[in-house]
Amino acid sequence: MLRPIRRHVKGCGNYKKWDVDCPPNTKLKCPLIIMRYETGPSGRKVRKEQSLGTNDEAVAWQLINKMIVSGETKPAEPPKTVQQCVDDFLELEEDRKIKQSTLNSFRKFLCGNPKRNPNGNYSPTLLEFAANQNPSIVYARDFTPDLLTRFRGEWKVQRHALKIQSERLKQFFKFCLDMKWISENPAAKLKPPKVKEKPVYAFPKEDRDAILNAVAENDYLLTLNLMIRFSALAPVDIVHLKPQNLHVDRIVTKRRKTNKRVNVKLPPVVVERLKALPTQAGGYWFWNRKEKDSKHETATGNLRRMMRPYFEKANVYQRDEHGETVYEKDEKTGELNPLLGTLYQWRHTFVHEHIMNDTAPSRIAELIGDTLKTVMETYAHFIEERQAQLDKAAEGSWNHEELETYRK
Repeated sequence: MLRPIRRHVKGCGNYKKWDVDCPPNTKLKCPLIIMRYETGPSGRKVRKEQSLGTNDEAVAWQLINKMIVSGETKPAEPPKTVQQCVDDFLELEEDRKIKQSTLNSFRKFLCGNPKRNPNGNYSPTLLEFAANQNPSIVYARDFTPDLLTRFRGEWKVQRHALKIQSERLKQFFKFCLDMKWISENPAAKLKPPKVKEKPVYAFPKEDRDAILNAVAENDYLLTLNLMIRFSALAPVDIVHLKPQNLHVDRIVTKRRKTNKRVNVKLPPVVVERLKALPTQAGGYWFWNRKEKDSKHETATGNLRRMMRPYFEKANVYQRDEHGETVYEKDEKTGELNPLLGTLYQWRHTFVHEHIMNDTAPSRIAELIGDTLKTVMETYAHFIEERQAQLDKAAEGSWNHEELETYRK
């Protein structure tokens, strides 16, 4: 006779025991299964376990009675647990050879970095959120739009990171639906979060001069700033540069973010400084990579820390689209502090100058190793001076002779 049996799971006080009640304070409800025996290829009976897809014993008995009445002794394919969906998704995506940074982004909100500080103030992962619900969410099919909205509300990321993580959440559940692990996608109708993007601000001439004057006595930092200034490479691309990337008077490389080829000509003075700059461990100009497993995030973080006092010395701060200094609230003191300028703003400056010089946006995209959409929506959108160019273009389309016929 078929009967439901409770199989205990990790997190339960009765883990590795069968058919005993869960403790009242357990976070994970234990699933109910049935056991049956089938004749194997050798003629011997083999025990098979099948999940009933529920933790409710009354519901389990109803399912068993339906199977008995219909003559079906084998239940339908058991539903996937949240843990199984996460594990299988990450494994399949890794097999698909997606970028490691994208895979890490998925892992970050699904199950977290296994090496992260357990006492860190992080956003809950999907697995943590599921386990902490009352009752706990065991099966992926039990997620609802309301639960996912609540999950997203507990994230501690902001701005662009919030937008990206929301997209990852939708991609994960769409994948689960496509694989038929769930019958409905609870994330399908989630509205995107309202994100106020950080303005893209180019350094005006006075800021450019102040920064370069501040680092003038430091050959390493002066070369670094001039390189980003005239190549528009992001810091993550700069740290990967080696002498092999210098072809006479141009840098040839691939962007880490987009994997697009960049071939940009440099001014003679920058080429001279690069050739004179000694390489560091690993053969890099701007990365002292002593260990093979060293990460580029550490190298770019070091560059930011090295430049901080020079931005302070130059009094260069981030500004919004109206030219006003951007402030950020200190979580501990509640004080508003001005945000210092960043190396990445040299990239914005490069694009700004090309737009103001009427370089075609498609060519700018090639120069910076990015897309036309990024140039038009991210960079051009914030350049107020560009309005004069647009006005001139509009006037150029007027037929003055025709317009005179409408004069009173």
